[in-house]
Amino acid sequence: MVDITFFSSDTITCPVCEESFRKENVRQGGGRFVAENLNRDLSRNYKKTEKYGKVFPVIYNTIVCPHCFFSVLNLDQNMEIEEGTKTLLIGDKQNRINKMEEIFGQVLDFKKNRTLLSGAAGYFLALCSYSFFDIKNGAIFKKALCALRTSWILREMVIESEENGKVEIENGKDMYWMFRILARNLYYQSYQSIARGEDLINAIQRFGPDIDVDFGYHGFLYVMAYLHYEQRDILPSEQRNELLEECRLILSRTFGIGEKSKEKPSALLDSVKDLIRDIREASKQ
Repeated sequence: MVDITFFSSDTITCPVCEESFRKENVRQGGGRFVAENLNRDLSRNYKKTEKYGKVFPVIYNTIVCPHCFFSVLNLDQNMEIEEGTKTLLIGDKQNRINKMEEIFGQVLDFKKNRTLLSGAAGYFLALCSYSFFDIKNGAIFKKALCALRTSWILREMVIESEENGKVEIENGKDMYWMFRILARNLYYQSYQSIARGEDLINAIQRFGPDIDVDFGYHGFLYVMAYLHYEQRDILPSEQRNELLEECRLILSRTFGIGEKSKEKPSALLDSVKDLIRDIREASKQ
C-alpha cells in the first residue's frame, strides 16, 4: 500500500526538553483522503480506497516529543512556553508516561509512523500537556478538543477490531465513553469560561472540531449541546432536564430562524435543527 506520510528532513526542537526529532507529515493530493459524510458530532468519515486503504487523517494532528512526551496540536507548534511552565512539564514527564501506559497498555514510540493507537495517545498526551497552560490561552477548549478527538480514534479502533478481530486496546468501548464524558465536561467548562471572559475566544485559532472544516464558535456550541444530548441518560437526574433546556436555549438564541451564512453553513444548520428537535423530544420523556 502506498505511503500517505513522510518524515520531514528538518528537525523540530522540543520547547520543553530541547531534544530534537522529526515530525511525520501527511502527503497531500492524489486521492489519499476522500471525504464522505459528517457524523452527528461533526467528525468526518473518509472513504476506503484500493490504493491507500482506510485512512484517518486526524491522527496526524498532534506534535509529540518522543523524548519527554510533551504534546500539542499542530497549530501550537510555535507556541511560547514560560520557564515556570517548562519546569512543571519536565517534572511531569514520568506521570505522562505512567498515564499513557495505564490507559493504552504500553509506552508508544513516537519516532515511528502513527497508528490509531499512537494517534489516540498523542491527543491524550496533549490533553495532559495543556493542563499546565493558562486558560486565557484557550487551554480548557484545547483539552476538550483533544478528549473529543481521542474518543473518535477509539471509536474507529473499536470498529476495526469488530471487522478484523484484532484488538489493539483492551476495553475499547469503555475507554471511548470515558473520553466522551470527559469531552462533554470540558466542553461545558470551556463554554462557561468563555462566557465569563476567562477563556479568551480570540486565543482559539480554530474550533474545528475536525481538521477539514472549521465550524467556528457556532460549531463549538453545537458540539457541546450534542454531547449533552448524546449522554442524556447518564446525566445527573436532578440536572438532566435543566442542562438539556440550557443547551436548547443556547442553540435557539445562537441560530435563530436558521438562515444560512458563512458562519452558519447549511451542514451545521441542518444538524442544529435536528438536535433542537431531539432535545425537545427527550425533555418530554
